[in-house]
Amino acid sequence: MKKEFFNTTFTAFGLLSALTLALPCSNLAEVRDLVRIEDCYDGDTCRATSGERIRLACIDAPDRRGNPADQDRAVAARDRLRLIVVGKTVDLRRITMDRYGRTVGELFLNGMNIQQLMVVGGHAVILPRYAHQCPWSHVQVHHDGYEWYACLASYGVTATDWFPHF
Repeated sequence: MKKEFFNTTFTAFGLLSALTLALPCSNLAEVRDLVRIEDCYDGDTCRATSGERIRLACIDAPDRRGNPADQDRAVAARDRLRLIVVGKTVDLRRITMDRYGRTVGELFLNGMNIQQLMVVGGHAVILPRYAHQCPWSHVQVHHDGYEWYACLASYGVTATDWFPHF
């Protein structure tokens, strides 16, 4: 009887772990619109060719204005985001509008969540206050990001492909 309980518990734990790791790569049933990105102001704000301003949800990248010590990091974050999305058509999952009239949403390119890529690459951090808006950010907080490397690898991409060292 003990052995059956152990095997059942172990199997259930393994299944739960597998589902948790699969979450970041899954395509949740949600409405997404296609937008073409024209430019990125910084590491967490872009503009679509339609003129729509998009604030990437659940993350924060260094600001170009403000602390001079963050200027290099802010430019690096902006340049990385530009490299990934500018000139490309991406999926946008709209979440809300912010106080500046920007769309707050998640961007996806070929199934990969751009916010996750920015966090994994060290160009942004998760904003705990807004993490509830992005299911992947809960897993990130609890699993130290290892599953994002697994997610990228499932697409045949390594972290160094997206985020080479400067």
